Amino acid sequence: MKRSRRMLATLILTAVALTATVRNDIMSNAAPITPLKLSLSTVPRTQYTGTNIPLKLTFQNVSEERVRVLNYFSNPTALPVFFSFDIKKGNGEVVFIPGAGKISFSRDHLKYITLRKNDKFDLLINLADIVPSGSRLKRGNYTISVSYHNQYGDDCFKGRIASNSISLRIVGE
Repeated sequence: MKRSRRMLATLILTAVALTATVRNDIMSNAAPITPLKLSLSTVPRTQYTGTNIPLKLTFQNVSEERVRVLNYFSNPTALPVFFSFDIKKGNGEVVFIPGAGKISFSRDHLKYITLRKNDKFDLLINLADIVPSGSRLKRGNYTISVSYHNQYGDDCFKGRIASNSISLRIVGE
């Protein structure tokens, strides 16, 4: 009887240890929790060309708390500081888009958007303004995604978030 109880106790402890190990493995591979979601979408009824690639980026607050987002997006030359685009041709070939870098601005000129729970902020951009002329997108199919990364500002979201991927067809030069 004592032996049966000891075996049962050993089995229970082993099961608990295995469950904890599996849970830790799952949690360590989970995506980091972030208060923002970034979505990428096309603009309806648009004919996409190498010089006209309007896209909509949507920030959504998916947390319970208010989130401030630095709003320094009006200058297309500043966009690569905050956004990295992943563009692949239909055959899988990567289209290189330079990005990152640093930017200098006065704290007095920083503007923010405050998003409450489930609030969204849309940003329309023309990807053709960011793509260098030597890498201009030609006719064909593309898969595009974007990452937002920020290290600037006070009391605002800092970090990196990635969007969904979209398919896009360029029909003209």
